[in-house]
Amino acid sequence: MQHNRTILVSLLCLAFFMNMPEPGRSQEDASPVLPGIAEAEKEEPVAAPEERPGRSNEIVITATKTGINRKETGSSITIISAEEIEQSKKTQAVDILKSVPGVSVSQSSSLGGQADLYVRGTASNHVTVLIDGVKVNDPAQAGHGFDFAHLTTDNIERIEIVRGSQSVLYGSDAIGGVINIITKMGSGKPEVSLLAEGGSFSTFKESAGVSGGTDWAHYSFNVSRTDSRGFSRTSTWRGIRKSFLKNRHDGYDNTSISAQLGLKTVHDSWLSMALRFTDANLDIPNGAYEEDKNHTFGNRNLALNVRYEIPVFDWWESGLTFSYMNQTMQDRNVPDLYEFATSRYQGGTYASINYTNMTFNGKMMSGEFKNKFMIKDFDEIICGVSYEQEHGATNPYYFGWMPAQPLDLGIPPNYPNPWYMQPTEPIDEKQGTWAAYAQNHLKLFKRVFVIAGLRYTRPDNFRRSIDYGVSGSFIVPVTETRFKASAGSGYKIPSLYQLYNVFERWNRFTPAYLNPERTLSYDAGIEQPLWDERIVLEVNYFSIDYKNMIVYDTNLDYNGRYWNSNALTRGVECIASFTPIDDLAIKGFYTFTRSYDKTFHTGDLLRRPRHQAGFTINYSFLDRGNLNLAFSYVGKRRDYWRYPYFSYMNPYYKLDLAASWWIIKQLQAFIRIENLLNKKYDEIRGYRAAPCSVHAGLKAVF
Repeated sequence: MQHNRTILVSLLCLAFFMNMPEPGRSQEDASPVLPGIAEAEKEEPVAAPEERPGRSNEIVITATKTGINRKETGSSITIISAEEIEQSKKTQAVDILKSVPGVSVSQSSSLGGQADLYVRGTASNHVTVLIDGVKVNDPAQAGHGFDFAHLTTDNIERIEIVRGSQSVLYGSDAIGGVINIITKMGSGKPEVSLLAEGGSFSTFKESAGVSGGTDWAHYSFNVSRTDSRGFSRTSTWRGIRKSFLKNRHDGYDNTSISAQLGLKTVHDSWLSMALRFTDANLDIPNGAYEEDKNHTFGNRNLALNVRYEIPVFDWWESGLTFSYMNQTMQDRNVPDLYEFATSRYQGGTYASINYTNMTFNGKMMSGEFKNKFMIKDFDEIICGVSYEQEHGATNPYYFGWMPAQPLDLGIPPNYPNPWYMQPTEPIDEKQGTWAAYAQNHLKLFKRVFVIAGLRYTRPDNFRRSIDYGVSGSFIVPVTETRFKASAGSGYKIPSLYQLYNVFERWNRFTPAYLNPERTLSYDAGIEQPLWDERIVLEVNYFSIDYKNMIVYDTNLDYNGRYWNSNALTRGVECIASFTPIDDLAIKGFYTFTRSYDKTFHTGDLLRRPRHQAGFTINYSFLDRGNLNLAFSYVGKRRDYWRYPYFSYMNPYYKLDLAASWWIIKQLQAFIRIENLLNKKYDEIRGYRAAPCSVHAGLKAVF
């Protein structure tokens, strides 16, 4: 590893003396454009010379699976561009998503701690996550969600967040929204980028990439490596643990590879492939407040997408897509003297030694045949069929030894002898889903836009379902005020873990009573541009009504079990952007969310803050420098307090700062300070957030 760093630094120094074109320069070579995006770009209105193009002209792919103008959909959408990611200098996608309106994140410490994302108060497994069109929700996870902890920002062109039900196009898991991560597509002359940075907690990152393209092919490739000594992830010390774990560090490493390739074939068709691979390893505690010296966790994820786009006629585009996802997680904890000595203080009863070796593997394969029909300039019809098969396999292994039973406390022994083994029968199940969908996009007078669609879903083990979605957007002449609204139903089948985990299957016959989740959601909003779109104000109201929401509850069963419940989440999003001059951009938001369980009346849903706010100020100067300041506030939220009990956590705020300067045309120096005010807080109770950290480095482009 040290040898690789030496080579990378040498290349950065070499780039200092090279006379190369300005980064971000325009290319004379033709850039490859895929059929679906090409049509959208043709439809984008061209601004007059005196006009300043604004965000209303942004092209969105996720909302309709083809590129359309953002103003033509009634859905609430946030787009994070590669430029914004570069300005913030953040290395993890989860840190970027924390500044999105209507999105809240709970992470068990940075540097690889599990990160759950909640959109408009929905559960973390109610959001479909796509990486270049590959659905990466993990079938082996309890709720079929995605852990954002290890997804880096390397080679990302844009992140699109569509809030609200998107079940018509994306099916199960999309009842809260869709997050689409899109990899950069190379264009123009070959370009090589190198980066090296280091900072707090002995953290080092190196990355290298190359991209380019012609009018008949394109390519983009990037590899990065992060190593960190880390910090103690637990938020407090208790009992005798302090002497055992003084100066404790929980290490982390991450290797990420991303690639996108495209080749133009006969009749202007495009064959493309996108791949992203992540291999991460970290030291973790045994749980909230419970540090450990040798508890490790590994996470490997592969997302692969192969797509063939065929422009059959001028009015008909067709496409075939194959996607594959493979996620493997391993949780391993070897017994040690520290754990034995402190187990009585942790559990409050007796000493024990435990050994854990758990493996979770989720695979998902899917195929889709999609068609787009265009009727003049006022109507588009999108329809398709898809099949998705997921496979979940777990091998939980938990073994323990309790030499001393708590008879002195008057508590009967839990086991007849000191040796015990938890039920460890593995899960090895799969299920498939057929679906067909159709959606119509009507455009009238360039100011009235209506999108309506239906989806027929046929899962292997549950009843069929028909879901609908409709959205509208109306732009008022003269004032350019935009009124928008959307409504839709959602349908989500239980995950493989919820259906077949050993405790539920043996003791409670879960498949007999656990029903698919259903939702009815709607939102309405208004968007007002002012001063040639230098000021844009937006307000959205949303509501999501759950029927049969799957929750893990301890009210009716102290040991806990999965139940169907009813819930309701409502709220308001206030969003503003202000660009007084071209080099200064200010963005801010405030979100109020009220989500609660209507069946068990347990109060707010877990880890959903009612109040959340933030702003970002970015200033570019002298054509070489950039300053980025980001502030975020998260209000009180309900969390576990010594499970299964609950309490509310205190609010917190955080300030981040990033600065960069192009030393020459090919070499940039940058610095990033996270948690500038060194605030102490927990996003999840018992897991400490990182203190103030400073990172600096060099980036070369040639």
